Amino acid sequence: MNLRAGILVAGFSFFYAGMALAENHQQTFSVELGASRLIYPLNGKNAAIRVDNKQNYPVLVRSKVLMESGKKDFAPFITTPPLFRLDSHQSSVVTVTRTNGKYPDDRESLNWLCVTAVPPDKDAEWAKNAGEKNIVNNVQVVLENCIKLLVRPGELSNNPADIAEKVEWKAEGKNLHAHNPTPYYMNISGVRFNGEKLTLKDSYIAPYSDVDMPFSSALKTGGKVQWTVIGDYGEEREISSGVN
Repeated sequence: MNLRAGILVAGFSFFYAGMALAENHQQTFSVELGASRLIYPLNGKNAAIRVDNKQNYPVLVRSKVLMESGKKDFAPFITTPPLFRLDSHQSSVVTVTRTNGKYPDDRESLNWLCVTAVPPDKDAEWAKNAGEKNIVNNVQVVLENCIKLLVRPGELSNNPADIAEKVEWKAEGKNLHAHNPTPYYMNISGVRFNGEKLTLKDSYIAPYSDVDMPFSSALKTGGKVQWTVIGDYGEEREISSGVN
């Protein structure tokens, strides 16, 4: 499942006596994370990531770790602090600690770290004097930022982008078949074959797994697929691979 950002929109209207003109205002509650993915050593104590509030008002930051499905199932991790205030143009750190769970020691495992900026209640003491005194009609847009939390065994020391050429591509009817023979998640931002952009459902290929991407017509072997893999630091690498 490709989780990047979820949006919740809530509208609130208030009437103040004696005001002839209502001011429309939109607040976006979001935070930025210091990385596009977080690598958690399988036998490590914890991992940490920077959180930045680039808004002109404070937010409450809430974080959680979900299982690979990206649904409501929580993964065996805690985040510290789980809920905290972050003032405007300030940064802080969220620490992720594993509490339980069994993970394989021969391949990476995927969870999701989701961080949300929570809007304050209109009467919350901590949010007063935040420059919002004149808001009458207020639309609050809440963005949830989810990034990959990759649990990596200590024996795996490579950056996946450095061994991405090992991914095997094969033409099968109207599908382009990809096989990942490595113990790493191959995170992919784009795939093209014969000038046509193909759709990769989950934006990654799991370790020792296969995916199929539909094509508009029957494929022929011998061509080249151009694809982009994302490394540990968010860097992108363009690769051209033969199709068997």
